[in-house]
Amino acid sequence: MRLWVVSHGTPSLKYPLHGIFQFEQAKAIAKEADGQVFFIEVDLRSFRRLRKWGYRFYIKEGIQICSIRIPCGPLPERILNEIGALAFRWLYKKIVKRFGSPDIVHAHFTGQAYMVAKILDKTIPLVITEHSSSIIKPSISPETMRIASIAYSRANWIITVSRFLGDRIAERFGFDSEIIPNMYDISLFNYSECIKRQSPYQVVSVGNLINSKHMDVTIQAFGLFQRKFPDSVLTICGGGLDRDALEKLIAYESLQESVILMGACSPQQVAKILSKANLFVLASEYETFGVVFIEALACGVPLVGTSCGGPEDIINEGNGILVQVNDYPALAEAMITVASKPERYNSTKLSQEAIMKYSPHAVAQQILKIYEKCGIKLEERL
Repeated sequence: MRLWVVSHGTPSLKYPLHGIFQFEQAKAIAKEADGQVFFIEVDLRSFRRLRKWGYRFYIKEGIQICSIRIPCGPLPERILNEIGALAFRWLYKKIVKRFGSPDIVHAHFTGQAYMVAKILDKTIPLVITEHSSSIIKPSISPETMRIASIAYSRANWIITVSRFLGDRIAERFGFDSEIIPNMYDISLFNYSECIKRQSPYQVVSVGNLINSKHMDVTIQAFGLFQRKFPDSVLTICGGGLDRDALEKLIAYESLQESVILMGACSPQQVAKILSKANLFVLASEYETFGVVFIEALACGVPLVGTSCGGPEDIINEGNGILVQVNDYPALAEAMITVASKPERYNSTKLSQEAIMKYSPHAVAQQILKIYEKCGIKLEERL
């Protein structure tokens, strides 16, 4: 099997989260089945994102990277998409000339799927994994409707990362999809009985400080929670434009001594913080999946989240509680319920649930079955 995984970016030291889901998935697939895996990057970010421009070929963690980076910036959607299609056309010819044609192409996100759909030989199977939050928003731009319709029409198989996202694609575009969740880094996020979770009670939230993550709702809920559990601390990992407003809210709620804004954190920092957490909370307005939930679960931490798309596939009565969006009293009540019944949430069982459903091995095996349905013959690694 010669597989191309098409992404908008590749993780780097400066931008460790850029394209991280796609790259980790490519590594997991390479580990599970024999063949060549090429990671194809079409990076159209602004010139302000410092990196080398132009074409590069290199090997990263055993994966062959074929990259084209063009500094585009905030151009109109349609122009950006057409630049991407032209860039992929150029890259496609270059890679085929050097390495041969792919047996199957797996594109992630709407924009990259459109680039591939316009160029790819129709005899080569195309699998699309859709993650884009723009698909689940109440209104979709005409340009997103256009490129998604073209990409989905060309696909041999569409994968969505949650049932909610799959339902939206069926409703809005008329295409069925297969639900395969995102994965987490099992080497970083895991549970150890050696780490004792002691006082103060540690509540953790992870997400960018932007309006859609509703960190203000989490802070307000924590204020109510702390009345019941005064010996508790809320740690928020993430950076963003809302930091100043959140600092003012923390001061207004007199929570300066118990709410910590960590700023942007590396995956290693997040894993260390989650390993000592008692409860994970995220009050998002919408999520296509919610990888931070499964990372917390892998660390043996019970969950409280909102019914906003992806979390409904992750959170169940055995590992946490779901509440409605933008309802901080209900969020606080759920936090109190979880904290009051620690015996209900066995950390070892929570971690095992994450391994069974969301580990690289579990997710890669599901993806390989899709490839087989597309006619690709696979040999598993021994």
